[in-house]
Amino acid sequence: MVVLFLLVMMIAPFAFEGGSIIVGRWQSMCGTHWEPKTPVLDAVSEYSREFNREVGRRTNRSLLAGNWNPSLAIPLAISWAALGAFFLRRGH
Repeated sequence: MVVLFLLVMMIAPFAFEGGSIIVGRWQSMCGTHWEPKTPVLDAVSEYSREFNREVGRRTNRSLLAGNWNPSLAIPLAISWAALGAFFLRRGH
């Protein structure tokens, strides 16, 4: 019961702000423009954007720093493509 309560308390701000966005869109369609305030979604978006930038920086550093050996890179690319094809085939 406590876990359910905590889960609801964690999801409630996201549900409220999502509902505010939907209400704002409906009001815009009816003729009155309303811009909802979404501080939680804005914070999550900013955190995600900063995380992506940092991962990109670290990935670029590690990929550009060393010499790539073709005997490693080509099998890695082929296995990556095969894994992607496997997951695409599995979806049908």
